[in-house]
Order: sequence, then C-alpha cells, then structure tokens
Amino acid sequence: MKRSSQRSHEPTVKHREVAGLILCEEHIPPGAFAHLHWHERPWFSFVLDGSYTETRDGVTRECPPAAVLFHPGDYSHSCWQQSGVRLFNIEVAPRWLEIAGEYSVVLDEPVLYRGGPPVGLAARLHHEFCEADGASALAIEGLALQFLAEASRRPPPAPERRRPQWLKQAEDLLADRFTENLTSEEIAATVGVHPVHLARVFRQYYSCSPGDYVRRLRLETATRELCASDTPLIEIALGAGYCDQSHFSKAFKHRTGMSPARFRQSCHPR
Repeated sequence: MKRSSQRSHEPTVKHREVAGLILCEEHIPPGAFAHLHWHERPWFSFVLDGSYTETRDGVTRECPPAAVLFHPGDYSHSCWQQSGVRLFNIEVAPRWLEIAGEYSVVLDEPVLYRGGPPVGLAARLHHEFCEADGASALAIEGLALQFLAEASRRPPPAPERRRPQWLKQAEDLLADRFTENLTSEEIAATVGVHPVHLARVFRQYYSCSPGDYVRRLRLETATRELCASDTPLIEIALGAGYCDQSHFSKAFKHRTGMSPARFRQSCHPR
C-alpha cells in the first residue's frame, strides 16, 4: 500500500499476513485527517467503531459503523474522522481477485456494504485475526474466499432511463417506516400506482421486492446498533422492527452466519 502524503496521525496498528492477505486493525483518533493519498492494492475496510467520511473525485461517502467498504487497486482518496474510528482492513493480493473473477462479478469499483453476508464474514475474519492460534491462518484463508464470493454478488445496474418519481417516494416511505408492517397495497396506494406495477418496477430498479428491501433496512439498522452500542438485544430487535428477539436472532444469523451476540463480540473483542 502506498500513499502520496503522510497522514496527520500515526494510528495504532496490529497486523498479520496470511496467504497474500494483509490484515490490520487501525485505531484513528478524533479529528484525524488523511490528505489525498493512493493505495496500490485493493482492500476492504470494516468499520468496527465510529464512522468516517471519505472523498474521491469530488464525491463524498459516509462510512457508518458495521459497514464494509471495498476500494479497488490504484485508489486515491482523502479521509476525515470527526469522532474517531476503529477499522479492520483486509488488503488483497491481485491473485485473490483473479480467483474471485473467474466465478463472479469482477470487483473493479468502490462498493459499500451495510449488512448481509459480507458484514458477517468480515466480523468472523476479525475474530480469527484476533485469535491468532494455530488454526486461525487456515480459517482466515477459507473465510476470505467466502468473503470475496459474497462481496462479488452485486445486483446488476439499474436501466439508464430515469426512474419514476413515485418510486423515489416509495423508497422514502420504506426508509421512514421500515419498522412497521406495511403491505404492498398500502405502499402502492400512497404513491398512486397499482400494487402489481409497484412490485414489477421496484424489482427492476432494486433487484428485490419491497419486503426484501425492508428486511435489509432492518438488518442494517440492527447491525449498526450492535457495533456502536451495548443496547440489549431485545431493544435492538424491537427498535429495528422485529417482533421479538428470537425472530431477530434467526433473521440475523440467516443473513450473516453469526448470532447477534457473537457478531457484537467480534466487533468488540476483549
């Protein structure tokens, strides 16, 4: 990894190298700023604590807690950490992306993952990174392959034509009321279209149904809360729209491969 300028801080770093992967944990203090710099090799950043803002080519992206951000090789950006951030970075040798590219979508542009299997696998990788026992290197290599496979499963881009205004209204409605049990008929009536038309066009642009979109929003909200707080699981479950803790735990483990408690432990290892 190379940079064109020095950071305005010296982060506390511990790192390991496993089979062409460089894994490191950075603790970056509040107010730290990294001027425009370059990274030669592709890497993933898993936000363990805090959040940060990055700017690239005039575009600003917010990276919240429990998110995973992929950066392609030869990537230039600047970063600002207003409240401090703890990151788990996975730097990838080119051959890893070549292997992934043989079976899935090539990772050649920045992607932000806010939930789902990539986040769960990143947490498991961090757990093995912290274990550092005799079997952890083998576990890391296997998890890294799964991680790349899941990270490569991106939905196809939406058609170039402009999406209808009512679809943005539907998206905003779901974002505001994802904790409620809305029906397709209620959503369609609110935005003024037929439920069948809503379902067809929504899937065309978002590659999922409105129900799946709500599940994703609930999971993203719960994931961020798990990493950023010590709130009891039952309160997180109800606050994200789940009917109870059991339902939340089953849904979370199905999507991430980990229980909520284990995920939280991976974000905050002792």
